[in-house]
Amino acid sequence: MIHILYFEVTDTVIHETNIHELIKRYPEEERDRILRFRFKKDQLLSAIGMKMVEQKFGNLAGWQRTELGKPFLDKSNIKFSISHSGDYVVAAFSQIQEVGLDIEQQNVLDFSDFTPVFREEEIEAFEDVKDFFNSWTMKEAVIKVLGTGFTLDARSLYLDHDNMTCKNQGEWLLKRVQIHEGYSCCLAMQIGTEEDLYLSKFTL
Repeated sequence: MIHILYFEVTDTVIHETNIHELIKRYPEEERDRILRFRFKKDQLLSAIGMKMVEQKFGNLAGWQRTELGKPFLDKSNIKFSISHSGDYVVAAFSQIQEVGLDIEQQNVLDFSDFTPVFREEEIEAFEDVKDFFNSWTMKEAVIKVLGTGFTLDARSLYLDHDNMTCKNQGEWLLKRVQIHEGYSCCLAMQIGTEEDLYLSKFTL
């Protein structure tokens, strides 16, 4: 079973949370990375994603990042993926496979600015902002499970919206996750290793 945690960073959380206390046990390079964010809300979104991992594992011993920035815990068989956007941070955990999770707030934008991510026929097919971000999170979930970042040409990913799959760069099953109105969220896992999803709210 894949466990997905979610948390909303409200104004109350921003006001009441001591960021330095929250991250005091984090690796030094991660503390520095978090504190480089200008706004406390962004600091908290990043810090709480790590807190989800810390709570799940009991500690952050072995926390590392790949050369392309994907975090992992050395010598652990539990795989995880973290994402945040707007007011929400989410994390997915699996004991049997790599997973990729992405959340995006559905903001108004110009679809034509995203030609590095979507092919022309994809952009022309978008009906609204929700449609765009559903597709965006599908692609980014695959990119995150692969751990490539956008060194991978996202236009090479062909999405099957009817079957919620992507069969480029491997074979991936995509599952939409309902977090909150106005957000798109998607999880990627390998076809043939499907797991049920368990969603729960995280508490600090």
